[in-house]
Amino acid sequence: MTDVPETPINMPNHDRPDVEAALAAAGWRRLNGGTFMNHIGPLWTTKDEADWRYGLQADARHLNPAGQVHGGVLQTLIDHVLSLVAWRAVDRRACITLHTDSQFLSGVSSGEFIEAHATETHRTRGMIFMRGSLAVGTRPVLHAQGIFKILSDRNGDNARHITPSV
Repeated sequence: MTDVPETPINMPNHDRPDVEAALAAAGWRRLNGGTFMNHIGPLWTTKDEADWRYGLQADARHLNPAGQVHGGVLQTLIDHVLSLVAWRAVDRRACITLHTDSQFLSGVSSGEFIEAHATETHRTRGMIFMRGSLAVGTRPVLHAQGIFKILSDRNGDNARHITPSV
């Protein structure tokens, strides 16, 4: 096992005002992604002509013993973004992950901004199929696909009223 990186775990980059200011100046804003994603994040979002984009600023909290962003962080980010885009696609009905499949393509270091994209590929009455990717700049980091169950209560209303503030 390698040594843990020198940046103290209690000194994450996400508390740096210069990082926040640079993201805000580039058109990104914080997204309330819910308790767990807010713990990992913050999650950032921006909207361009085509679609919403999401991002996470990697910092020392996210690193594994090899000094790279932990695969579990990347998996969490892509799962969250896939389900968030699915949620939007099905008129804000709750969606839960049934299956994800991903391929890691490149490592991510502390200080890098990870951008996430997702798109719907197919839908049935009860499921939505998604594809997504993570990248740092133009460098691909992860490709994924997922299947999500669209939840409804007995009255056909949303199973839970989940509203990420955007």
